[in-house]
Amino acid sequence: MNDKDDSAWVFDSLIGFLQGPIWSSPLLSFIEEKSLVFEANTEDCEEYRKIYQEYKNLVDLLLGCFMEDMGITPEQFEHACTVNRDTKIPIHFQQNLFEQIWAANEYEIFKRMMIQKNLELQLQALNMIEQKYGLTPASLVYETDGFLDDELVMEDLIHKRVLEDQSEEEPSISSGTTLIAEHERIAAEYHNERALLEEALRRSKDDSKNTSDDESTEELECATISAEKKPLDKLQLKKNEPLKPIPTSKKKSENEMNAEDIKKRQEYLKARRDKLVALKKEARSHQLEMNKTRPSSARTVAEATLKGEQELEAAQAIDPSILQVRRALAARLKAEVVHK
Repeated sequence: MNDKDDSAWVFDSLIGFLQGPIWSSPLLSFIEEKSLVFEANTEDCEEYRKIYQEYKNLVDLLLGCFMEDMGITPEQFEHACTVNRDTKIPIHFQQNLFEQIWAANEYEIFKRMMIQKNLELQLQALNMIEQKYGLTPASLVYETDGFLDDELVMEDLIHKRVLEDQSEEEPSISSGTTLIAEHERIAAEYHNERALLEEALRRSKDDSKNTSDDESTEELECATISAEKKPLDKLQLKKNEPLKPIPTSKKKSENEMNAEDIKKRQEYLKARRDKLVALKKEARSHQLEMNKTRPSSARTVAEATLKGEQELEAAQAIDPSILQVRRALAARLKAEVVHK
């Protein structure tokens, strides 16, 4: 087998790995579970940084296990990402994968991704409540980026289960006025955070300096401050129409709600969101269990992560070879996203 054939095999194996549940199940479940503490307009904190380090450890661990299982070196991995330009990464998960990998390289992108995911989960939970009562107007349907066909099938199954499981006593949040007002508020935050994430990614694509993995706190804080100072009205919202204003009568009704009702509504929505995340994790664990293919080491990490048994918190010395692998993959994804 010549060098070109060898590198093609490595790259094809990589694409298969990144499209499969051994990669997506632990990573998506980690993002969803950990995103629950990320709030829009919240100051940077130590907890966010800790979760960022755990995320980087998980990404590097999965990539490292993939190489171990396939019996390839970091040099072979990097070479395969560089030379196989004729083999394109499937477009349907190209952008999402780029965000996931690049988020491990840049804290600001990671934080924006997590805030957006939290809001997305709240919208999903709210949609399920609204659909139960037939209250979702077409003007409030929001757009999210799908990852894989399997994920869409899983979402449908979870949706049905959540609706079936909504027999418990619910707080008085089922009025159309209340739900629509809450939906508009969260949707507005979601669109703004999506715009901030897209802007951070755009700057990353344009800035060659961002290929480094400098973990200096000063640099990260500067990046965060810079992004937070950028006015939202200068960002380009993609594929999203402006939300319709809430009629005066609805605003008045919302203002008349007492603090206790508002608190009950928010707590109930977050409870539904948390249950949705738990159901997604359960479904992914089942999906992983049904798929018994290689790689074995990466599978062990994926299963341990889903069970909460994988150590990700311990401070680990970053293996330069794994950083090299992550950068090579990020550079390849960056090239495809920019030039698609």
